[in-house]
Amino acid sequence: MESSCSIRCLMSATVSGIGLNRRVCCVTVSSEEHLSSSSIFSSRSAITTTKRGGVSRHTYVLTRQNTVYEDEGKMESGRSSGGDGKNNGIITLNLLLKCTDTLTDSVKEVNLPALPPTTEELKSAIEGSCNVPSCVQDLSFESYPLSDREDVRRARIRSGDTITVRYLAEGDCKEVVGIISWMGVVLAVLKTENPSVTRGMSEHLNDLVTSAIELEYIENLAFNYFFPWLDAKKYANKLHFVSKGGLEIMMELYSLLHRETWGRCLLKMKYLEYGILRVLWNLSETFPLRRAIIRLGGLEMCMQSLMRETIIKGEAIVDRQSPKGANQDWILVENLGAALGTLCKYVCVSLLRCKNTLSRTENALPMVNSPFLPQF
Repeated sequence: MESSCSIRCLMSATVSGIGLNRRVCCVTVSSEEHLSSSSIFSSRSAITTTKRGGVSRHTYVLTRQNTVYEDEGKMESGRSSGGDGKNNGIITLNLLLKCTDTLTDSVKEVNLPALPPTTEELKSAIEGSCNVPSCVQDLSFESYPLSDREDVRRARIRSGDTITVRYLAEGDCKEVVGIISWMGVVLAVLKTENPSVTRGMSEHLNDLVTSAIELEYIENLAFNYFFPWLDAKKYANKLHFVSKGGLEIMMELYSLLHRETWGRCLLKMKYLEYGILRVLWNLSETFPLRRAIIRLGGLEMCMQSLMRETIIKGEAIVDRQSPKGANQDWILVENLGAALGTLCKYVCVSLLRCKNTLSRTENALPMVNSPFLPQF
């Protein structure tokens, strides 16, 4: 009598007694001789044995690891979520990148040492490989959306699978994070010392600020990464800056610069304050970004910068030198101008919001559902 084999079901389940989520296949066969001669049952384990009409029927559970399945003549090599054993556990994922700004698609292959446990960590891995900020990514797997706090293993993602990544635009992720790190170091030093004209500053702080001025850290952040407006890449940089904690660090650094009066501040500290004001000005593109700045005291600090020094009527302070050769007159004018521009931006927008009138700038760029930014 010819042996027969039928696949009863193919489903995702938890293998009892193992504690691992694996894809299992329940196969019912009617002949032990067929089992012994077939390679697809190399890792079988019988779970039930029944007799019907004098024929013994055995049901087996086959795990997806190191197993080949047969379904209507199609053979599929089994894979596990930890790799296939041939590449030292390296996970290879195919990313289908869909840019919502340019409406273009591309495919990129990334290799990870292990599958990240959460979607948030998976986004961070994609950020490092594709230079796409994690806060503007929207991931899905086989049309199933992946939330940030979700356990990736629940989605049964395995090596070789394809993940769809919808994103606003690529950004300058490494550069922005590097400037945030520099701000963090300067903030830590300023918490331990208060430089002024009489006290001076430590050599370490002087080196930090001098190198930043020479390398134009603040200028690049304000004018290269945050400007011009209505640019998807610049907007992605701004969201990336806020999501990585850069805004909180910068606002705390800004507040420490106000400990001394303008006349007692060193020139380099004045220049640092001016640079932060320009960053705030160009960062304030959309209402959620402005509201995040205001909640951290940005409005009050701009007013303090505006009233830091009194200009005597008729006094000439219009020496327009370059920033690297800035003198007291230049930095005072620029600091007042940056404070006034940023302050007017907040006031004008507040008036427009009170009248329920949105300018074209508010609707020009899509709002990203980021947990780091307050929404309407």
